[in-house]
Amino acid sequence: MLIHLQFRDAAKEKDDAALVKLMSIYGEEVVTALGSEVDRLEKEIQDIVPGIRHVDIEAHNPIVPSP
Repeated sequence: MLIHLQFRDAAKEKDDAALVKLMSIYGEEVVTALGSEVDRLEKEIQDIVPGIRHVDIEAHNPIVPSP
């Protein structure tokens, strides 16, 4: 079952334990996906700039200007 449907079912049933478990699983999946994307970007940068030793990738909100 798709995760959004699992969230909906747990919320409908007011099952806090199921919601916490789903949020934990979802959070782990987000972190894993983000890590994979960062690894992909680092590899792409290293292919373009051979010998590069450090890549600093920071998340920011493109709508709100950085301080």
